[in-house]
Amino acid sequence: MVKRYSCLFTAILITFLILAVSLSICFTVNADQEKPKRHAYKYYTDIVIQKGESLWDIANEYMTEEYDSPKTYIKEVKSINSLTDVDKIYAGQRIVIPYYSTELK
Repeated sequence: MVKRYSCLFTAILITFLILAVSLSICFTVNADQEKPKRHAYKYYTDIVIQKGESLWDIANEYMTEEYDSPKTYIKEVKSINSLTDVDKIYAGQRIVIPYYSTELK
């Protein structure tokens, strides 16, 4: 009879340990996925296009993490400036570009 209780106690203990380890792993994974979000303010500025510069170059220089991709950023730049063709920007041309900053201006 004592052996039966000993086996039952061992089974309950092992089950409890497995549950504790599983919960610990779940909380650790969730903690890693939650990155603190920074509060960013959206601003606009104008720039002068340099010789040989493309909207892709501008996206690579000014795009911040708030944008999903360079394509998303370029789409917004084109919309703001009423550009219809990504290849039709010229040296000396002024365009407005969006950017984000954590600094309140």
